Amino acid sequence: MTGLGQAFANKNAGTGKTLTVTGFTVNDGNGGGNYAVGTVNDSTGVINQRSITVTATGVNKAYDATTAATVGYADNRVAGDTLAASGSATFADPNTGVAKPVSVVGISLSGPDAPNYALTSATASTSANITAAPLTISANNSLRVYGFANPTFSASYSGLQGSDTPASLTGTVGFTTPAVASSPVGAYPIMPSGATSFNYSISYAPGTLLVVPVAVALPDPLATAYGQMNVLPPQGGTMALPGAKPIALAEGEFESSRFLQPLPQTVRVVLRGEAFSAPCVSATSIGVLNCVSFR
Repeated sequence: MTGLGQAFANKNAGTGKTLTVTGFTVNDGNGGGNYAVGTVNDSTGVINQRSITVTATGVNKAYDATTAATVGYADNRVAGDTLAASGSATFADPNTGVAKPVSVVGISLSGPDAPNYALTSATASTSANITAAPLTISANNSLRVYGFANPTFSASYSGLQGSDTPASLTGTVGFTTPAVASSPVGAYPIMPSGATSFNYSISYAPGTLLVVPVAVALPDPLATAYGQMNVLPPQGGTMALPGAKPIALAEGEFESSRFLQPLPQTVRVVLRGEAFSAPCVSATSIGVLNCVSFR
């Protein structure tokens, strides 16, 4: 008898697996006709799990204020088997750097063929880079009346990650503009600068300072009681701020010339559509002018 073999019913690991006799030839000189051959299956077969080693390769990322990491997995599976590895990967800290250590824990296998394998380790180590995240610091648009000192400028930040705030940066943002108190009416750039950070690649965007004409005297709606009133012209008007939506000249401490204050003591401007908070001038009070409809 030659060619005697045996086979499992399937490839999967396990115990008590049935072995079936296969592929034999009876060499009796009569094509096997002299024997009636019977076979007996064996139900005590064992297929042991195959050891598998999972390795990880780190994936570079931009700074995001977290230690979360992404890795790719590789292993020594049998060709053609279907399974996938997964785990939890983290950097030691969230800051930028080159070849930063990445720890992978809780590695596990899934997929149809996963039960056929035994992990040699549920952890792995690799490395990856964390590069600086882009951050844009933009000067906010501002406005003042001709002849007055420049207002205090401010900035907006686009690109701060996680719970980072402007205080997370090094240095102090400062502003420069060519406009001085005596500069003519017109638009002037506001340029921010001064902040640094290892975790951010910082760029700056200018804002616009709009210098508007001084107040002029218009008829006072309460003239019979208080005399002439100084207000910013034009009532109900708007001025186009380059690169931004229109702004409206709004409320300020515009007291009557009867009180010898021919110019506003303060000037406030609002974006069109903002709500006014102060009361309107009435027959019994005079204070913040808030009676103009801006369209």
